Amino acid sequence: IKTVEQKTDETVQGLKELRAEITHILRGISYLSYELRPVELDILGWKTACELLITELNDKGINAQLVITGAERSISTDTAILLFRVVQEALKNIVRHTQATKVIVDVQFARKRIKVIISDNGRGFELPKELSDFASQGKMGLFSMKERVRLCGGALSIKSRPDKGTEVKIELKV
Repeated sequence: IKTVEQKTDETVQGLKELRAEITHILRGISYLSYELRPVELDILGWKTACELLITELNDKGINAQLVITGAERSISTDTAILLFRVVQEALKNIVRHTQATKVIVDVQFARKRIKVIISDNGRGFELPKELSDFASQGKMGLFSMKERVRLCGGALSIKSRPDKGTEVKIELKV
């Protein structure tokens, strides 16, 4: 009887561990599906989704604003996801690393292109010779932003100097 009781306890413990692992896997799947296609974009559109990111920064005490110039027009889903993700990553980096008090996300619509300039008044940093060197320095966010934009046929440039803030510029043909 003791052996059966012990096996039952082991089985119950094993089932609890299995349940915890399944819950962890489901959270990972949910996170990945969100990363592939953020719900905010489908429901609100890229502009409102970016406005929410700006609101989050303001709630954290950073004076942030979204400025849109030129004739707004609809953009492809892929372009919307790209813009949202790059803006999101840039703002995340600003919060984590820069000690900025002011941020401007400037979206400029031109005839056949969109330009997004994300600037802050934070600490800034010394740029490597090549943006691909970001990966070797452990700055994967900056590297992945550059790769995402490049894969969509666009260009990303970064200007930064210690104590002079940072500017990330994205240019895409639409």
